[in-house]
Amino acid sequence: MPAVKKSKNNICHDETSAGYKSTKNFTPFASMEECVKSGGRAPKGNTPAKK
Repeated sequence: MPAVKKSKNNICHDETSAGYKSTKNFTPFASMEECVKSGGRAPKGNTPAKK
């Protein structure tokens, strides 16, 4: 599994995100930083894990 999944709604889910396992259509990223730089954002109320 990828470290971070960016959903079609541009939300970046890492392993600590409640939506990580349920996100099926996504673009994989190695880190939250890469996902955010690509135009994504962290889920509301979620503090992303540092990797």
